[in-house]
Amino acid sequence: MASHGSSFQKVFMGAAGTSGDSLNVEDVFSTFLYTGDTSAADDSQTLTTGIDLANEGGLLWIACRSAARGHTWVDTAQNTNLASSSPRAGATSHSITTTSTGFTLGNGDASYNNGTTPDTYCAWSFRKAPKFFDVVTYTGNGSARSIAHSLGSTPGMIIVKQINGTYSWRIWHRSLGNTKYLRFQTDTAGADNSYLHWSNGAHTDSIFRVGTNVGTNEANATYVAYLFAHNDDDGGFGSGGDQDIIKCGTFEATDAGNSATVSLGFEPQWILLKNVDSNSHWKMYDIMRGLPVTTPTGSIGAAELAPHSSDAETNIASSESIVGSLKVDTDGFSVSGGLGSTYIYVAIRFPNMKDVTAGTEVFGNITYTGNATDGRVITNDQTNRVDSVVIFDDERVSPRWFDRLQGIQYLMPKDDSAGINSTARLKSWASQNGVILGNNSQVNGNGETHTAFFWTRTKGCYDIVRYTGNFSGRNINHSLGVVPEMMIAKGHSSSQPWMVYHKDMDANNPQNYYAFIGTDAARVDDNGWNDTAPTASVFSVEGNESNKSNVEFTCWLYATLAGVTKVGTYTGNGGSLTVDCGFASTARYVMVKRILASGSWLVFSSAMGIVAGNEPAHYFDVGGDSGSGTDHIDPESSGFIVNSVGSDSKNPNHNGSKYIFYAVA
Repeated sequence: MASHGSSFQKVFMGAAGTSGDSLNVEDVFSTFLYTGDTSAADDSQTLTTGIDLANEGGLLWIACRSAARGHTWVDTAQNTNLASSSPRAGATSHSITTTSTGFTLGNGDASYNNGTTPDTYCAWSFRKAPKFFDVVTYTGNGSARSIAHSLGSTPGMIIVKQINGTYSWRIWHRSLGNTKYLRFQTDTAGADNSYLHWSNGAHTDSIFRVGTNVGTNEANATYVAYLFAHNDDDGGFGSGGDQDIIKCGTFEATDAGNSATVSLGFEPQWILLKNVDSNSHWKMYDIMRGLPVTTPTGSIGAAELAPHSSDAETNIASSESIVGSLKVDTDGFSVSGGLGSTYIYVAIRFPNMKDVTAGTEVFGNITYTGNATDGRVITNDQTNRVDSVVIFDDERVSPRWFDRLQGIQYLMPKDDSAGINSTARLKSWASQNGVILGNNSQVNGNGETHTAFFWTRTKGCYDIVRYTGNFSGRNINHSLGVVPEMMIAKGHSSSQPWMVYHKDMDANNPQNYYAFIGTDAARVDDNGWNDTAPTASVFSVEGNESNKSNVEFTCWLYATLAGVTKVGTYTGNGGSLTVDCGFASTARYVMVKRILASGSWLVFSSAMGIVAGNEPAHYFDVGGDSGSGTDHIDPESSGFIVNSVGSDSKNPNHNGSKYIFYAVA
């Protein structure tokens, strides 16, 4: 039996919450990417998502991404296979077993485990939990009636399918009410209720109502119903038991650009959309397969799947797309272009609610030798979901900085004057714990040594925010959950520098200063951070460097988490200096910068070696690495040791000089 996945899901997918705990979104929902694998003798493979469907119950929804093999729905209430992409088909058998940590694919069924080609797949796990999701079965009686459920709140969307017959899927959404229904059978608009799918009276937190139509209540027929909650400041999730994680709503996109902004109160990781005024496709988006991004020259499309269709994954730029572009932010999402009119949606919160306990949940790093193979996958050594990757090569060119919110585009820290670039360095983010490279020499040069640094967005440690500048002093929302102690901002046009905030840039007013990551220059006294200290919910920007009108910006935010990450300062002693980060072992990543005089941005990592002797350093301001002839840094059980190695700007320990640093355990 092939086995895939590991404990990385403690960060992304989460383990089931124990009784009495407030659940996080990571405990009840996951998006998991995998490739068909029939190498085992019995053609099976086991996948670890971290979601306990076996004990808690729920739904496993699988779609083939690379071929027209459709959608597979397996739930714990009736244990058969339903296919939303074959809407009139009844239930069939399957060989999928849910486990306490994921699921096992029992054979080489091409719908969910074709290892011959092999095909690529996406699996979404919905765990039963109050105010999130429930699944129930019932037997029809032909009369209007109420069906009990355990959702604990009024449903936001209900999907019903007859198990033992050929009637298609019937869908109720709170924005349409009981007088209309939708189907997965076709891409038709919302229909009226002349067929009495839902009975009169409201659904409640304990029952939903079905009418007399055979689609939801034929006498002696068996049905399964999937209930999705709608949180409205009453979700009860998170450490404080006061956070929402799922919304079911509607929006109008009827202006000249067919645009709309949807406020959810959180950043989404998964979105289901349907235009209900006209015949159009259902579409699904998620962070793992890739959300769309805006570029200086247009839009890079998202990976779309359609629940009602057996088609392989398409791009948002395709003729079948229902929106022209879709953009997520810390408060929700926005759409423009496309069909316009009225849409319904279901959105699930981004997975950054769980507490982090180890640096391996935030950061990983590897070295690898390029092979110039287009489509090569490199994976995080800690197997976390990758939200950012910075890749150095040994040719002393600028590193390439990628993150999910930029799509396959990259920025170059060495070159302040360079804007965002979409040349094919990165092909896709659609790897469960890595990235898919192109064949370009700067990230995959044949025979060349490369180093990749991987970051995962995590509560209290690391966050990424994308925003559009307007020049004026303003606040930007973030989801770090604590006060940022270091921030790096870069505009996507060619005229914005890499601007760094650090809490120790100044003893009294660090928000009045910044340093440029593309040079070794000392700090600058200017108002790029709006001379305003960041808070646990916002940071401030002003002017062309950080907020130029109509320019897209990315800001990366970092903070200290005891025993995990450290943002700090030290004063050099001209010899060897121990920097105590409060870690239980030697730091695996250290970035150092002298700030009151010129000093390179020095980067040390466990992948390149932090040893009691000579090791290479990377430089954000000059690129490449220094070879292995200098003893800049030594291991130390609580952090790291810096050594004085000369008089130039690459010395991390000039006597009397002030340095800022960022480190990860």
